Amino acid sequence: MDDEILHNFALQIPQNKTHIELARNPVLMAPQKTATLARAELQVAESTTIGTAGMIDTRKGCDLLIKAHHQMFRQGNQTQLLLAGPHSEEIRGLIHDRIQETPGYAQWILSYDRFLNEEEIFNCMSACDLVIAPYPRHSGRSSIILWAATCGRPSLATDRGCLAHVVKTERLGEVTSVEHPETLANSIKTMIGREWTPSDHKRWRSYAEFHSIENYQRSAVKHLSLRLPQ
Repeated sequence: MDDEILHNFALQIPQNKTHIELARNPVLMAPQKTATLARAELQVAESTTIGTAGMIDTRKGCDLLIKAHHQMFRQGNQTQLLLAGPHSEEIRGLIHDRIQETPGYAQWILSYDRFLNEEEIFNCMSACDLVIAPYPRHSGRSSIILWAATCGRPSLATDRGCLAHVVKTERLGEVTSVEHPETLANSIKTMIGREWTPSDHKRWRSYAEFHSIENYQRSAVKHLSLRLPQ
């Protein structure tokens, strides 16, 4: 079963010899890297950085994130926003408009407007102090919180659906309402001002290891062996 909410619900139903297991979402375990080193490799400024990755479009709330970040900048908060992945035309237009109307804003928004391989995505996520999943209407799984955990970074996610459920139950970060830029901006500022402990990093990495390619392969082999004739 590949939906954590349904999996949790199914486990509460009396079973009649039915085995229920959460399916892994296979991910390559990225080597741990400090944000400072990742930013140096990307040749970006050494500054507090937030970011997201994947398709950078309105479906994933990237417009909401840009508006929240722009509001933070206008209030004097100098935090970099890193957008890693192909941008939709609407997002490109929004970035252009914000840069045109606000002197100095261009240097605080970092766009990697192209398809990235897994290693590049991990490097971008490692460069962040906080990874954000501002998906306004997303109800299922998403790889972004898994990428964040693999890189040892906290997540700030939408307060709905499977994303919110996983972030809360696995304690991968925090959830927030993303519909209003001011609310999202305030949540971001709270999160980047928070001190994370070694136990937090260990927990995030443990969650990622559950979904590692090796763990996925072991699970697949086990289930295949159960179906093969003895």
